[in-house]
Amino acid sequence: MTRRFRVFMLTAGTAALLLAAGLAYAQQPAPARKVPAAAAVPESQAQARAILMRMADFLGGAQRFSVRVRGGYDAVQESGQKIEFGEMRTVTLSRPDRLRVEGERSDGAKTLTVFNGKEIVLIDEASNVYATAPQPGGLDDTIVHFVKDLGMRLPLAVLLVSQLPAELKDRVRSIDYVEKTTIHGSSAHHLAARTDTVDFQVWVADGDQPLPQRVVITTRTPRARRSSGRSFPSGI
Repeated sequence: MTRRFRVFMLTAGTAALLLAAGLAYAQQPAPARKVPAAAAVPESQAQARAILMRMADFLGGAQRFSVRVRGGYDAVQESGQKIEFGEMRTVTLSRPDRLRVEGERSDGAKTLTVFNGKEIVLIDEASNVYATAPQPGGLDDTIVHFVKDLGMRLPLAVLLVSQLPAELKDRVRSIDYVEKTTIHGSSAHHLAARTDTVDFQVWVADGDQPLPQRVVITTRTPRARRSSGRSFPSGI
């Protein structure tokens, strides 16, 4: 677990001035107490939150899109050592109830997940698995059911739900603007945010299509697992 401390050092002269000021203040009548004003949100934080919500509104409002994602994640071993694995995914979404995720892991194993409006289909070639389950409803409900109830893995699932703006408003506790940079040859805003359980960074494309270009997630545990994904959106 990483902790960051900020240290302030006082010189002898500065300490003496503070002590003198404190003594002088102690001799003055106590001023009337005032109710502290609400702290103003720094401009960089307000800017970062506005960009994040623009991205959320854009993704949540998209009725259909296809995106190819290259992802990687660290798997923590019993020894504490972290080993990185990768995967490629092609995600095709069509609201209100269709989703297709084709995956290929770094060892060549392929998976397929399909929500066809009536049932959930999962195929894992390496494990020789073909499984189906009833689809409980629209895409948002099915994604929640798939991840939470069935315990299945769907990286960055929250980015696929139409309620993404509400989810981010509820989950994000703090956010800041890091810098304006370039991702895949295009201008992007680098944001850093925290929820109750994870830290995440997201690079959001500048311009009228505020799509996430890269995402890095770190869980705040003693044995943190860090995962990252880079997206190449098309068809939105």
